[in-house]
Parts: sequence; C-alpha cells; structure tokens
Amino acid sequence: MLTATVSTTDPDTGKALAVSPEHLRRAERVSHLLQETLADVSTKFPVNIRLQFRGSGERPALELDLLTERDGARPGVEDVPLALESLGTDDDIRRALRGPVWRFSNVLSDLVDLELASIRRNLEAILNDE
Repeated sequence: MLTATVSTTDPDTGKALAVSPEHLRRAERVSHLLQETLADVSTKFPVNIRLQFRGSGERPALELDLLTERDGARPGVEDVPLALESLGTDDDIRRALRGPVWRFSNVLSDLVDLELASIRRNLEAILNDE
C-alpha cells in the first residue's frame, strides 16, 4: 500500500500556508516521482510519503517523510529538508531524493533482518522441541 500527501497546512496552527503554484507544482512532481520509485517496494511494505510545506511567502521550506509501518511503529526517514529552488527538473528531483530514498531502503533492510531473525528463532525452537 502506498499513500502520498502534499500538505500546505501549517502543522502547528492548522492554517493554510500561502504557497505559490510553482512551489506546489514542484512538490507534486516530487510526490509523483517518489510514487513511481517506490511502487514495487509498496507491494511488500506499506509506504507513506509525506511532503510538508513550512513557512510561506517567497521562500517556504519543504520537508519529506518516508515512513512504513511495523508492529504499531512508524519507522522511516523524517523531516528531510528539500530545497524547492533546486527541484526544477526531474533529474534535479531525482538527485535530491537519492539520499532520503537510500536511507529509507536501509530502514526497510533492517526490518527484513528483524523478520528473518524472528523466523530463524522460530525454526530453531521447532527443531529443538523435536
């Protein structure tokens, strides 16, 4: 399952932020490219993409969260700043996303390792009971 959100609401006050159409277009393009990139991953893990605008006016900030779910927890990569002025083209966006996507892949790898360790312990327990 994959969900994606671009929020222009101030998380502290709940008020709408003044975000230019160009900045919103760039954030939506980031969301679209992340959805394409993580589509296969989302068949194995729940993926939540959140893009949050902070501030308003000429230089709003954009933060990225890439989260998954496991046992009620939401591990992932949070509060990654993305410089809106550097997200002009798809190649620019992909370059900006390399680090966060790589760190998110490490989180997912750690979850797989935990799952494999649990399976290994269960198999050993079964073998020791015989």
